[in-house]
Amino acid sequence: MDQILIGIDGGATKVAGGIITRNEDDAFVLANDVFKVKYRACPSYSPDFHPIQIAIQLQELSSNDLNLSIEEERQGIAYAEACESVIIELLNNCVAEKVKIGIGMPGFKTNDKRGITVMNNGPRIPRLLDVLERRLDMAGADHVPLYQLGNDNDHCGLGELYAKEGMLKNTTHALYIGGGTGIADAIVLDGQLAPFDDISDWMPRTWQLQNDNNVSYEDLISHLGIMKQYAAMTAKSIRELKIERIYPDSILKNNEELASSFISGLAGLILERIQLLYKHKNVVFDKVVFAIRLGSLFQENKELYNQVKSTVLNSIADSDVLDKNAKQIYLDHEFMSISLLEHAPIIGAGVAAFYASK
Repeated sequence: MDQILIGIDGGATKVAGGIITRNEDDAFVLANDVFKVKYRACPSYSPDFHPIQIAIQLQELSSNDLNLSIEEERQGIAYAEACESVIIELLNNCVAEKVKIGIGMPGFKTNDKRGITVMNNGPRIPRLLDVLERRLDMAGADHVPLYQLGNDNDHCGLGELYAKEGMLKNTTHALYIGGGTGIADAIVLDGQLAPFDDISDWMPRTWQLQNDNNVSYEDLISHLGIMKQYAAMTAKSIRELKIERIYPDSILKNNEELASSFISGLAGLILERIQLLYKHKNVVFDKVVFAIRLGSLFQENKELYNQVKSTVLNSIADSDVLDKNAKQIYLDHEFMSISLLEHAPIIGAGVAAFYASK
């Protein structure tokens, strides 16, 4: 009989989840339609909440003194409410008892991995799982106790590794770049997913890396980053752009300056990761995968995709870090590819729940 799990993916604007099954071939499959709840639809949501500056969050984390305002705590409750709504909906459509639930959220986690201490685009929620479990118990939800919060980036990688159609299957060293509100980073080393928390001393996350102009690569290539750049150029708010249905796909097709910035930014990020891997491990990536909104963007705009690939290859050829053999491996092989596995982080959350409880 298939193993039934629930995978939850928390993002910057919403929580999405699905029922995951593990079939007889040990592949993990999304078994139903994904259910989503936006934070702004939750009772505790505050449209006036503004995330605390990252520098302040990091300073408070280092001093072990998180100074949460009432507004930030309330916004954190809205995140728990969204998770609860999705889980209850999925449990109501699930015949199994004591279902295992995996939850992925962005941001730095508490030492016990049950809360969030730093979040780039949202509130800090140091007791998220405690609050969520209490709400689920009050609602009479029958489930295996929640273990830990996972990293949404790692769940993207797990989904691509274990899903039937995953693009990271059978790779030795591979890089995953998922585009969304921010950038989802995942990396495979020696055939296993390597959490960025474990390699952060030599392989930083995308939002921590900057180009030669000290601009974060995430600000250059993410969905939100592109919209912010275009909003600044046109003196419009992001809300106005959304109302006018102006999104990165059309922006990059019609704005040469931002398209050029996107291409150089993504190529720069890939070269940075290729060179860091080579300096620290003396190996090369056998695959680089573009996924989620970035994968969809390239699937629809092959000209842009080819421009990125060409720029990456030229950068590799000009690299002062890679030796001749490493360069030749990259230049002789088609190592960049597109994933259309839209719900990899949800599947990955289910995978994490399965292995966490074994």
